[in-house]
Amino acid sequence: MDLKPYLEVKGRDKMATKDKQAFLTNHLLAFGIAGDEPITNTLKLNEAGIIVDHANPEAQQTWTYEDSKLTIFDEDHETIATFDIKQDENGSLVASSGSMVFLESEVLTLTYSEHEAYFQTITGKTYTYTNPQAEVYSENIILNKDLTISTENDLLEQYWSIDDHSIVFYNHTMSKIIEIAIEQFEGDRLLIMGEVGQFDKIIETPKVSIVVPVYNVESYLEEALRSLQNQTLEEIEVLVINDGSKDSSLKIIQKFVENDTRFRVFDVANGGIGKAFNIGVENAKGEYVAEFESDDYAALNAYERLYDTAKQFDTDVVRCNWIEFSQEGEIIRDVLWEQPELYNKLIELSSTEMIVQVYPWNAIYRRETLINNGVKWDEEIKSYGDTGLFWKVNAAAKNVVFIKDALYYYRQDNPNSTVNNVGTKAGYLFDQFKLIRLSLIEQNNFSRFKKQFYEQMYEKYFWVVEKLTGFRDENISKVMAEIASDFKIALDEDKMSETDFSLTNEFQKIVASPEDYYKAYLKNKYKVSIVMPVHNSAMYLRKTLDNVLNQSLQDWELIVVENGSTDNSVAILEEYAKKESRISYFSIGKSNPGFARNYGIEKARGHYLQFLDSDDQFENGLLQEAYYRIFDASADVLVFGMHEKSLNNTITDIPNALLQIGGRIDGQAISLSDVTPYLYDKMFLLDYVKQNSLRLLEQFVGEDAYFTYTALFSTDKIISLNKKLLTRIVRQNGLMSTYAKNYKDEFNLHISMLAWLKMNMPERLEEYRLKISDTLYWFLFDMNRVSLDFKLKFYNELKQTYFDKLGLDKIVIFKYTDDLQLQERLKKVHDIRKYDYDTYQLIYPDFGESKTALIPNVTVQDRSGKIIYGQKPILGLNTVVDLFSIIIENRHTSNASAVIDFTYMGDNKKINHDVLLVSISINKDADGILKPTVLQAEWEKGYDILRQNIYYIMVDNVFTVYAKYTERYAAVDYLARIITSRETEQQVSIVSHNQGYIQDAMYPLTVDMVKIDQVES
Repeated sequence: MDLKPYLEVKGRDKMATKDKQAFLTNHLLAFGIAGDEPITNTLKLNEAGIIVDHANPEAQQTWTYEDSKLTIFDEDHETIATFDIKQDENGSLVASSGSMVFLESEVLTLTYSEHEAYFQTITGKTYTYTNPQAEVYSENIILNKDLTISTENDLLEQYWSIDDHSIVFYNHTMSKIIEIAIEQFEGDRLLIMGEVGQFDKIIETPKVSIVVPVYNVESYLEEALRSLQNQTLEEIEVLVINDGSKDSSLKIIQKFVENDTRFRVFDVANGGIGKAFNIGVENAKGEYVAEFESDDYAALNAYERLYDTAKQFDTDVVRCNWIEFSQEGEIIRDVLWEQPELYNKLIELSSTEMIVQVYPWNAIYRRETLINNGVKWDEEIKSYGDTGLFWKVNAAAKNVVFIKDALYYYRQDNPNSTVNNVGTKAGYLFDQFKLIRLSLIEQNNFSRFKKQFYEQMYEKYFWVVEKLTGFRDENISKVMAEIASDFKIALDEDKMSETDFSLTNEFQKIVASPEDYYKAYLKNKYKVSIVMPVHNSAMYLRKTLDNVLNQSLQDWELIVVENGSTDNSVAILEEYAKKESRISYFSIGKSNPGFARNYGIEKARGHYLQFLDSDDQFENGLLQEAYYRIFDASADVLVFGMHEKSLNNTITDIPNALLQIGGRIDGQAISLSDVTPYLYDKMFLLDYVKQNSLRLLEQFVGEDAYFTYTALFSTDKIISLNKKLLTRIVRQNGLMSTYAKNYKDEFNLHISMLAWLKMNMPERLEEYRLKISDTLYWFLFDMNRVSLDFKLKFYNELKQTYFDKLGLDKIVIFKYTDDLQLQERLKKVHDIRKYDYDTYQLIYPDFGESKTALIPNVTVQDRSGKIIYGQKPILGLNTVVDLFSIIIENRHTSNASAVIDFTYMGDNKKINHDVLLVSISINKDADGILKPTVLQAEWEKGYDILRQNIYYIMVDNVFTVYAKYTERYAAVDYLARIITSRETEQQVSIVSHNQGYIQDAMYPLTVDMVKIDQVES
């Protein structure tokens, strides 16, 4: 339903009208039957003219207010009720009377709700919404006065209202999601908890004491404690140590303590996980003790299975496998994957050298063993203290049993976890290993364990290195120095070089030069660094990133440099970077592709360098085939083949003479005519790029050619791979379309190249000037992406300024080529100096004539398509998506007519089906210039939803249809039933541009898009 005609107040200042209505729209209202009956219903008048009715949330009602009269309409804009509004001297609403159509004799009253004061208190503030039952456990939300819900950056498709003593949340169809009791508001928090089960029995001698240290984990704590309460082993006790939490954790704990006798809480000042664990063990009564992380959960039979195994084998320790989980999925960890025969066997620790790296939480420990041997967590170690506990248990315990069952669920996506905060906590790991070493020496156990100790140290230290590398942590050099210091102790004091130790060589290389070792580590870890600039690429970005993720060579890093995007490209990059550590993105603000790629080069750390664009397509084997070719040849530069896909979906090969050369190529011997100026059909040795300070020009167009030429001319180590590994996509709104405003970049490219050649290869200056002349011919006579106004500007700049700056007057045409066609092209360029613009146009009438390369590809006939809007309104507002283009021949009298079915399906709304009638043609005007004409673009029926949201643009011989965003989950379907032309259908092509579910930002609606709002008369 189009509400616009009903909401617009004609002849009046809309902002002033809003202000006058604020006494209604900024408040929570209530209405009911006058007299003794209480007011029973609350409603909200939205500023957009829509009513949010708590009692009838699915009603699509609207309202208007004018001349002290409030009128309420149903979804068909029929009047439901009217109120005569009264205001006091302060402008506030006083009880106003009204009537409802279907309550003929009753008088209604309208006033502020009894919850008005509370409504004013809670709206507009940011709350932490915590719901352990929800998919998103915790997020910051704002309850808006128009009863919408938003985050700090986004408007959610959810609504809220007040009902008695509850806050109610609704989804986008106004169906209730959840109800929160008002007393569950705590300051700036909304806490949602389910009912906690009752357990009244007293367990005097628990079989297992489970120690749960807790610090600010309200988002996960209820799930964790429920998994313990529901254990099949009833004879447990749960000692929850609230370690100074500042969120709602203590309240959640208390719910369990109040309802289950097995739960005990110790509310202590923050002292760290080590102190919390020690408090738990000191107060435990169980035969065995377990440590449990408060953001994890356990299988329901976990402790029964562990305890039964402990009793079966009479062992000090029982360990199980675990499952690592996050929103991305689950991974089962099998600790004895190399020795599966050892599962369910008693392993005597005094007679084995086996040391399996495990955690404290996947086990139970005989409490007597811990107490008698003084096994405690090192309290001064605030992180990684579990490593010290492991060695203490290993030294104290007589035996251990491993069971294959995966009984523990270990969370990977808690942002506060040590796993996700390595940079700030790495120092604790170094301190912990120093304490472990001293402890083992004091116990006379070091000689027994030192081989395994240093193996674990190497593994743990390089786990930190890997994490810091992924985070690009600036402290990595300090960490490598610390590692080298500890490994020096291993070599010098502990004589590891004199023992049978497999890591001796690695230790020695690290100690000799931690910096060089790390560089080699990076080259091995990231065989290829990919640099990708991004600017408003949301429509294609997911597909491109998935293309990178699916590469057969997986040893890569992707450096995305985002420069001033206004769509949701940044949100997509955040999403991918969060789930893939090899992807780093940097937002540098509004810039140009040259600067962005140079920035990426500085951040690159791999062995080789590959440039990719954010909207191109490439083979899954691109990186693998290119890497092994350049690596095996020990080359500085690799050149490979590429395709180009034009606007009409025609795919052509980009010619490249270098691909035919099988051996090594010397850059100084390359002909300029053989070089493609592109970056993305080449791979570069990163050290070569950095050592030679190779850079792109910091501009919009032509920036890559400078880098390409200088890189190729500076080395004799070039190799080729005659395979097409990449497809460059030509788009209407690509960078090439910006030549008109960035044409001076082309001149700057040539001036910069001439300066470089003068310094490094002066013998090639004249050859390059010849290339400049040929390029300028293309601009003046062949280029079809710009207007004639641009060509006039380009002509004058060239004639008045750049002809001399580029030294084109020094070229003797006949000296450099005997190709008559090329000589004619060069003569046309050089004649610019002789004539003014008008005379030049008369001598060369084809100057400035549009020569479109876009001809109908008659093999492409995309007669049908469908898109679904997946964006939230805040992302889709005033944006469009290109559905399809009709392409005809670009010649006099070309034409096409089409009958196209359109079906619009709104979200939970009636279907609209209409037929679009299109007739287009190309004809010469009085001056003989080809002009496109849209003879007809009309609807048969003229449904508003299609008339207001379907647009077209016709450029030259291409007629493109766009669909404007309407609402989330709406769909637009088209089917070209008939398409014909005077030249028959074989001269017409219809090309689809987008299909399927679109969840990211589309193109902005622009003034050159013509709304198709005419109806066939």
